[in-house]
Amino acid sequence: MSSSGRRNPFGQRFTVVGAVVAASACVFGTTAFTVAPEASAAPATTCGVLAGGASPVAQAAVGYACDEVAKAVPYVWGGGHGAVPGPSGGGLDCSGLVRYAYAEATGADPIGSGSTITEWDTLGGTRFSGAQGTGPLLPGDLLYWSSNGAASGIHHVAIYLGANEIAQEPETGETAQVVPFFSSGYYGAIRPFPGGSLSMGTGNSVNGGIDDVSGDGHADLLWSDGSAVNYLPDSSSTNPGGVPFSGNSAPVVTGLPAGALVAAGAITGHNTADLFIYDPSTDEVRLYPGVGGSTPYSGTGYVVASYLGSNVTKIFASDVSGDGYADLVYTKSDGTAWYLPNNMGSTSDHLPFAGESAVQIVSGLPSDAVVAMGDLNGDHHADMLYTDGGNLYALLNTGSASAPFT
Repeated sequence: MSSSGRRNPFGQRFTVVGAVVAASACVFGTTAFTVAPEASAAPATTCGVLAGGASPVAQAAVGYACDEVAKAVPYVWGGGHGAVPGPSGGGLDCSGLVRYAYAEATGADPIGSGSTITEWDTLGGTRFSGAQGTGPLLPGDLLYWSSNGAASGIHHVAIYLGANEIAQEPETGETAQVVPFFSSGYYGAIRPFPGGSLSMGTGNSVNGGIDDVSGDGHADLLWSDGSAVNYLPDSSSTNPGGVPFSGNSAPVVTGLPAGALVAAGAITGHNTADLFIYDPSTDEVRLYPGVGGSTPYSGTGYVVASYLGSNVTKIFASDVSGDGYADLVYTKSDGTAWYLPNNMGSTSDHLPFAGESAVQIVSGLPSDAVVAMGDLNGDHHADMLYTDGGNLYALLNTGSASAPFT
C-alpha cells in the first residue's frame, strides 16, 4: 500500500468527463437495490477536498479516492474485497473504493473486506444520522444508503468530498465518479478517524501515559488536556484492519487542579493501569486505582506521596526496582530526577510508599530535555531516555536499589 511515486493526495482536484449517474446499486454480499437519483441532481465537475476541517488522514483518503475517479476505474461487484485492498477482478465496488482509499491513506486496512452492512456495524468513529443531512459532515466521511431505512438494508457507501459532493463506485456499467449528494435512502455517515491525531502537548509538557487501562493486553492512551484526564482505548483487537485508535476518547477524571501532572502504570501490581495525579498546589500525589471497563477510575483517589518539593516538571509510574510494582519517578526544573520506591508488595498494610523517602537518581538533565521511562533491554527494570539538543541518550538501570542510574 505504498504511495511511492504518486502525487500528493491532499486537496488534489481532477476534471470528471462524461455522464454522471447519482443512482446507486452497489452491494456486496446481499441483494442489489437501485436508489433513484434526486431529480435536481446535476453532474459534478471536480474531485478533491472541497471543504475545510478534515484531518490529514481523511484528506489523504479523499485524494486516493479521486485517483480512482481520474483513472475511471470500472465498477465490479466484489472488486476490492480481496486479502489486500485495491482493485480486483478489473475494478472496485463501492465499499472496495472506500476501503482502498483509507488503506492507502493509513498504510493499514481500517475498513476491512466486509460488506457495507459489516462496515456500518463494526467501524469505529463518530457517527451521524441521516436526519442530520450533510451539515455536520467533513471531507473523508463515509456516507451510507439503505433500502429499508434500517442498518439491515444498507447497500451503498460513498466518500464525502465537501460542498455536497461525493465520490463513489455506483453500479455495473459505470466507473468511479463524482456526483452531488442524494438524500433518497440516505441512512447516515461515519467519520472513521474523528480527530486525525491527538494533541497531547509539546516537548517535555506532554502530560499522560500509554498503558493497559482496560486490562485486555493492549496499551491505551491517557492524557491531560488541562482540565480532565482523557482515555482512548486501543480498539485493534476488534476494529477491522487492526487499527488501534479509531474510536472516540472520553474524560475519565475531571476537575484537575491547575498544572496537574499525570502518569499511568501498574502501581498496585494489577493488569489494569492505575493513575498518578500530582497537584502542585498541595505538593501531593494521588493514586486512582484502575478497575478497567468504560469507567476505569472513580472517586477522588487518595494521597500516596507528598513533599516532592517545588518545580516538579514530569512524573512517571515506572517499575525501577523490577518487583512488578510501578515506582514514582519525577523530574525537576533543576535538572534532577528523583525516585520513590513502591513497597506495596512487601509491606503488611499494602500501601505503595509507606515509610519510603525519595532519593535523587539523576542530575544534570538539560533544561529542555524530553524524558521518558521504559524497559529498554528487557530486564524488567525501567530505564531512562532523555534528549539533549538533537541527540537521544539512554540511562540503563543497574538494578541497584539505591543508585539505579549511575
